[in-house]
Order: sequence, then structure tokens, then C-alpha cells
Amino acid sequence: MDADDESRPRRLERQAACLAAHLKTAGTAARGHAAGGTPGPAWRLYIAWLDRPLRHESIARNLFIESPLLHPAVMIRREWLERVGGYRVFAGPEDDDRWLRMWRAGAPLARLPHVRLDWGGHPLQLARTDLPYSPGRLLRLKAEPLADGPLLNVRPAGLPASTAPAIQSAG
Repeated sequence: MDADDESRPRRLERQAACLAAHLKTAGTAARGHAAGGTPGPAWRLYIAWLDRPLRHESIARNLFIESPLLHPAVMIRREWLERVGGYRVFAGPEDDDRWLRMWRAGAPLARLPHVRLDWGGHPLQLARTDLPYSPGRLLRLKAEPLADGPLLNVRPAGLPASTAPAIQSAG
């Protein structure tokens, strides 16, 4: 958590209970607050979108749009972190990378519906300004798991079905 984030009472207890009962990665909903002022309409819409997916299927689908799991609001089983090799050091968005690797490894992803974290977002935080978090790096990070997962056996629009196997084998 960053210095301007604040956990709500019983957050860890409730997330631990979710892990014990369902063996899932247990995220929680967050309430965003803008550093130094009132959140604007775009920020409020983003937080509303971020908090919407609760079950594995919707979280997995949204991984290809934006990370629907807010890192400071998640409790992860150690076994899953070890299974995917923990945090990978590279010039890219490490949270998105970890969630995608966990999804590919079959980790069950879930989030509690109740707000348990007050999350501060600063317009100058690295995730918004630094090159490793740029849209191009995110796109490259998501391309392979997208092609190997949801887009596997999907032929490009406008091509006859007979060309799909050749496209798949070309990689």
C-alpha cells in the first residue's frame, strides 16, 4: 500500500476468510480518492469499473482491458506466487504481468464486493507517467496470453475459415 492508502476495519480478516473458504486470490473493492482534492468524474468512473468484476470469469476477461485487481487491495496465497515465479523484474507493468501469469497458471481470481480499501491516486504516480507502464508496453504484455487464451482458434475478421490453421501455426 502507498502512504495515502488506508485499509478499512476487518479488511484483512475478511480477505483471509475468503482465501480459507474458496482458495482464491482475494481482492477487495476500493474507494478511490484523488490526491489533494475531490475525485473528478473520470476517476469515479474508473473506480466504478475497477470494482465491478467480482468473479473469476469477469476478472479474467477484464485483464485484457486494464487490471481489475488493484494491487494494494489484494491478498494472494503464497503458493500461487511461488507457482508463477513471484514478481518478475522487467521494464514493464509488473502487476499486470503477475495477474496474467496467475490467470494462465489457473489461479482462481475473486474479489469481495464491499469496499475495504481507500485508495489514493496521484496524477504523477509511476503507473501513469513512467515508460514501463505505457500503453504500448501493456499491449505487448497482453498480446501473447490473449492469443493463447481467448483468441485461440479465432480467425481474423474477413478471412475464410480455411486460413485460420495457417495463421495459428505462423504464430
